[in-house]
Amino acid sequence: MIPVKNKQINATTYDVLVTLKDFIRSRDNKDLFHDMRDVGTNTMVTCPFHKEGKERKPSLGVSNEPDDGKIWVHCFTCGYKGTIDTMISNILGYKDDGYEGYNWLIQNFDLSYNRNLNLRVGNRDAIEKPEQTYVSEELLKQYRYYHPYMYQRGLTNEIIERYDIGYDAVTNCITFPVRDIDGKCLFLARRSVIGKMFMLPPDKNKPLYGVYELDYNKPDIYICESFFNALTLAKWGYNAIALMGTGSAYQYGLINQLPFRTMYLCLDGDTAGRLGAMRLCNNISSNKIVYEYLMPDGKDVNDLTLDEFTAISYKLRD
Repeated sequence: MIPVKNKQINATTYDVLVTLKDFIRSRDNKDLFHDMRDVGTNTMVTCPFHKEGKERKPSLGVSNEPDDGKIWVHCFTCGYKGTIDTMISNILGYKDDGYEGYNWLIQNFDLSYNRNLNLRVGNRDAIEKPEQTYVSEELLKQYRYYHPYMYQRGLTNEIIERYDIGYDAVTNCITFPVRDIDGKCLFLARRSVIGKMFMLPPDKNKPLYGVYELDYNKPDIYICESFFNALTLAKWGYNAIALMGTGSAYQYGLINQLPFRTMYLCLDGDTAGRLGAMRLCNNISSNKIVYEYLMPDGKDVNDLTLDEFTAISYKLRD
């Protein structure tokens, strides 16, 4: 059993590393942890954070026993240090203090926890919440620049303007204002133009990206994982939102509040995406009509042309 954020994950360190290795090979066609061995209280693996994961001998230790209630990771060559959920987040391309790593662990090793949440939105009203702050218009103006990477990912000027996508020269990242349904900017997400690193605030519940920009006169909505997937669908004329991941209990509640009767799930064609779609099917209200797109293996919406996307079959949820 692995402790992560005050929850016990039903897996060993070795289970997690092998599953993560297979997941990254399937998603990115990249070989991580090509050498893995038990050494005392650690599982030693080749470090994914230097030499592009191709060092000859393993130098990254992942503890097999918790210390201070956490599973620690430390590379004795490059100095990388963190917890196992933070390491997984970084490998997946996020800098979010382990948020996505934690979700990945839950999705792969504790499915019953997610299926049976049965969220009731009203219950959150009794929880004391910190005062909400918003990103100012003055700050947003600082990032209103175009960058060639936007067009490399298939964005158009109309989509860039509609979603107020920008560029931060300091971090060399594309910026995505994440707004609430009233158009107030909750926070700025960033995506590196030279790697797969996404940066999200670690201390916030992820909302739904794109709810402000939806056309509420349409009868249906398309739900996908990433910013670029939602923006690609929007470019093609679909009503789309992004989960910025594969979904959470908080997001299930927000989805159930949306005034759309028909919902199409377009999560990625990998293990995490299929598990995320299954959890959405189990948590979206029964009065919604929910279809799941059967995405090709290893593909997401942004990998496809419009013709390829419209040719994909979909099924009504069970």
